[in-house]
This record gives sequence, structure tokens and C-alpha cells, in this order.
Amino acid sequence: MTPRSALLPSNGMTHYSVDVDGVSHGDLLKVWGELCKPSPKVHPAFTAVYPHMTTMRGNRFHFRGGDAAVVKKKLEELLIDALKSPVKTTVVTQ
Repeated sequence: MTPRSALLPSNGMTHYSVDVDGVSHGDLLKVWGELCKPSPKVHPAFTAVYPHMTTMRGNRFHFRGGDAAVVKKKLEELLIDALKSPVKTTVVTQ
């Protein structure tokens, strides 16, 4: 039997990605690293996004579970606030 990727894993959680445009990979990596540091004041959008995040590769964030539209919106809100410049996010289903 050949292994295959699952569009819907056995636990029922969907997988999807969110692409971020309008920022370089280096700047995105730096900002995301800062957002992940412990802080007494955590951005509310971060707490909505982080529990569903699995990995980040380039300008693509990978997620498991949650509402893709809500996670996309919250990630965009978070990054615009952190970068102080506009970004565009797009959901990519797998």
C-alpha cells in the first residue's frame, strides 16, 4: 500500500494554508518571531491564530482546524498591526 496525503485526517480536522503577500520573507520571519516571544500583552488576533498553526514555510502559514476564513482574517489583522504596512492574505486549501 502506498502512503497518500489526507485531505481530511482521521481526527476530522481540515488542513489549509494562508499565503501572505506584500512583505518579504525575512521581514515576515522577524515579525512572527517577535510575536511568538512571551509577553504580558498578547495581541488578541495572535491567540485566535496560533492554536491552529502547524508550520510556516516562506510566506505560507500552514494550519489544522479552525475556520479558515476567520484564521485568514485574524492573521492579516495581526500582521498589518505588527508590520505597520498593508499585507494581503489568501487561503489555499490542500
